[in-house]
Amino acid sequence: MRSMMKPGLAGADFSSPHLAIAIVRGTLSTLAAQARTDRSERHLEDTLGEIADGIRAMLADAFGVATTSARDAAADRGRSARTTAPLGAPFLRGEDGTLYVGGDLCLGACLEAAYFYGAAIASAIIKHEVSL
Repeated sequence: MRSMMKPGLAGADFSSPHLAIAIVRGTLSTLAAQARTDRSERHLEDTLGEIADGIRAMLADAFGVATTSARDAAADRGRSARTTAPLGAPFLRGEDGTLYVGGDLCLGACLEAAYFYGAAIASAIIKHEVSL
């Protein structure tokens, strides 16, 4: 994956493993990793702890740091996150602006999509509240 949209990441290549990184004031503060489909399928029945440890080891290797450098690690799995044809819009909104729907169905089943639809919904809610 090549991220050209996030500040400070223009031209960065995070192809192994697939990463989305939040950078705050030039310091790596949060790292979220999303495994490729083939890896996810191979580890579907692993415990969440085993999954977190495996991803942590891959990231530590990729960044050349000790696995103990992470303060916290957690894993989650979305067994049904297989959107093949997302809508292409960041969210759906009810006509009166009181109901917003976002998720994999909107922008796809990737970590970056969750950030973008969440931010878009938050922005739309703020704009709606200001216009009332």
